This record gives sequence, C-alpha cells and structure tokens, in this order.
Amino acid sequence: RFPWLMPSSAAFAFMVVTVRDAWRARRRLVAGASLALLAFVMVPLVRDAAHAFTTTDAIRAQEASQSVERWGDALAWMDAHLPPGTVVLSDPATCYSVPMLTRHWVTALVDQHSSPNDPHALDRILDARDALDPYASWARTAEVVRRWGATAIVINGRWDRAPDLDYWAPDAAWAEAASARLARAPAAFRCVWSQDRVSVWTIDRAALAALPDAATPRPFVRALMPADRDRALDGAWPLPALVSAAFDRAEIARGDTLHGRLEWHAATPLRAGAYRVAVRFDRALPPGVPAGPAAVSKLWRKAVERLHHERYRFREDHLPVDGAYGVDRWASGEVVQDAFRIVVPNDVAAGDYTIKVTMTRDAHYPNLRLHDMTSDDDVLDGLPVGTLRVRAAGGR
Repeated sequence: RFPWLMPSSAAFAFMVVTVRDAWRARRRLVAGASLALLAFVMVPLVRDAAHAFTTTDAIRAQEASQSVERWGDALAWMDAHLPPGTVVLSDPATCYSVPMLTRHWVTALVDQHSSPNDPHALDRILDARDALDPYASWARTAEVVRRWGATAIVINGRWDRAPDLDYWAPDAAWAEAASARLARAPAAFRCVWSQDRVSVWTIDRAALAALPDAATPRPFVRALMPADRDRALDGAWPLPALVSAAFDRAEIARGDTLHGRLEWHAATPLRAGAYRVAVRFDRALPPGVPAGPAAVSKLWRKAVERLHHERYRFREDHLPVDGAYGVDRWASGEVVQDAFRIVVPNDVAAGDYTIKVTMTRDAHYPNLRLHDMTSDDDVLDGLPVGTLRVRAAGGR
C-alpha cells in the first residue's frame, strides 16, 4: 500500500544479506543479479543524497519557506498575552504550530496528525474551513465556534504558496479576505494583535450569534443552466460532473504558462473528503517506438523517456477551487468554476498533447492498485477535453 514509505535502509540491508547468502552458497548467478539490482536501486538514492549535500542553501530556503518560525512572533505574543485555556480557531497548518509553541488549545490539527482515536478529526478540519470561509454565513461560523469552544481566531497570511494540505489551501489571498470579513463585524471580533499578514482576534460569542445570517456570493460560482446538464461529462459518480473545460491557448512554448478553467457540477450532495483535480497532458511516443504492453505501459514510457532525454507526459494537480469551497458543500443548483495554471516543463517533447481531466477522492495515503503504478491507464487517466500543441522554442 505504501511503497514510497519503505525505508531505503531496510531495502538496502535486505539486498546486502541476499548477496552475502548467495555468495556463500556459491550461487554466483543469484549473487550477481542481486548485486546488479542493488546497484540499480542505489543509483537514484546516492544521486539524491549528493544533491542534498551540494545544494544545502536551496534546501534550507525551501524548508524556511514553510517553517513555523515564519509566524513565531505571533505565537510568542499569543503565549504571553492570551488567557490560559484559550482555544484557537485557525487553518490546519497554523493550528499544528499552536500547541507546539504555546500553551493554548486548537480546534483542529493538520491532515492525519490528530489522535487516531478521534472520530471527529475530519469534522474539525472541515468545520475550521467553513467557519473561516470569507464567503460563509455568520450562522455557520457561530455553529463551529460553539461546537468546539473557540475563543480566539488566528488568520495567517505569511505564505509564499499555499501549504500542501488535503482539504483546503489557505494562502495569502485567502488570509486577506478572511481578515476583511472579520473586520466587518467589530462587535463579534476584536483584533488584538496584527503584524505582517498575521492577525489574532478574540470572539464575542453573544455578538456573533446576533449577526444576520447572510452569506456573501462567491465570485467563482454561477447558477446551473438547463444546457449545463446536457453537456456535463458525467461518468465519475459519485464525483462531480465536468461541465466544461477551457484554456487560454491551443499552442504554447515550453516554459510558458497555460491558464485553464474547469466547470463542475454536483447533482447530489457529496461526502466530505480529500478531493483533488488532475489535469494531464499525454503525447504519443516518438515515431518508430512501439507502444509497450498495456499492463506495464507506464514503465515502458518512462524507459523511453530516459533513453530520449525528454518526457511525453506532464500533469497539474490542485484542490478544487484551491480549497476555497469544499466539494462536500457544493449545492445542486450551482456550477463551480475552477481556475488553474501550469508552467509547461522545459524537458517535455514538442508535439500534440491530449488534455485529460479527472477528479479523485482519496485518503491522505491513497490505496493504489498495482495497475495504477505500472500502467498509463491508471486512476488519473481522465476525460479527454482538448489538445495542446507544445513548441520547442520560446518561453516566458
């Protein structure tokens, strides 16, 4: 189930013992084959290790961009000034840091990091998402605050890019909109600390409960039209149907950015979960290269790519509408517009690519079939929605 989590040290030790035992038993062919396999497996690991030692500055910079130390000043202030027993409502990534560096409580923790005995772990994450949604009703926020006993809110906008979470992606734009929403209700929310895109708010529950129950229209949601049902590309139930797909160009140079917009419709209420959109670009193998057996076509393609030093597939994955509106909250009378962008990699081959779109609902660690790991006809082989011609030159 988790082949990518197997420690390389365990695999290395197993192979070393296999080579040793085969050599002692004078099974030279087995020893030689095992040694060759060991060397093959170790090459990428050694290369990665060498890369880590030779690019330490880049790695440190990447780690620093996601480190909790980026909002350490806010955590220090909270620890010193918020009253004991404070329960903080915030995004999952920020919540993860609060018990770590303060003596306060939180309403939720980051994906898969709460107690395995907590049957409400997912409810906590999704409740926090909905309560802090810039377009949510005050009634929904009041419900979450009451349910989990929140007494303070932290809005964290110190993100260069949204953290890679399963259920929603709080980025700087989300933080700005969420803060502006709280500021529109000063009787219910009082900003007690604010600095460089991080703000801390206290909650007056009585005033919050008295706020009018009105949600703000979402700019990326439109009403369902009769024609939408006719053109919806359904076939992935119980996932949303794809209503349309549009792209800003049909031809692009390597290194350029492609912008697209997908439209989704959920005819019936969907379960909560980690939904993800995959937009995949597939090209045929070079002329003269036969297609590999279907069962191992992915392995065959990767071998051809290695020999030709170019790729024939690339992909863009994202949370639907970047997590701004949970799929489990989509209403049957809505069409949700999901914008995305992808930079065309510089190592892909020029040519015509089929664009395929799919949405999946997975656990934090997906339980993939062996077929998904060896065949190009895998779980992400979605609906064809167009073609894109990639040129060799250009880029911006």
